[in-house]
Amino acid sequence: MPDEVRAERFYAATNAAMISFTPSIAAGWASSGVRLNALLPHWHATELTKNFLGNPEISEGILRGIPSGRWGKPDEVTGAAIYLASNASKNTTGSCLTVDGGQTTYTGGSGMTDLLELGRLKACCTRL
Repeated sequence: MPDEVRAERFYAATNAAMISFTPSIAAGWASSGVRLNALLPHWHATELTKNFLGNPEISEGILRGIPSGRWGKPDEVTGAAIYLASNASKNTTGSCLTVDGGQTTYTGGSGMTDLLELGRLKACCTRL
């Protein structure tokens, strides 16, 4: 299994834990006036994703799994964070706000292994 796919599985596991953890903890703190939400950005053009974005074959495979057809921009995540930190979200707690260009609408979203299995990404890369 390529290192990139292995890393994606760890990322997916921590994401799943965050999705489960957030409402559980939020429920316990809500009566004290504490809001706890999670912000779940997916494929955005950042330092963390530059190797994926910089490889045309990988980038194109990822984009085929995103209905908006483009990589997100960091300021698009910033807007979601501002919402969660503002009074506009004062009745929002235990929520996971996903900023992903619609990727999760594809049956829960596609990870690297999903892209490989669906033929949206070739198993060409051994190291990024």
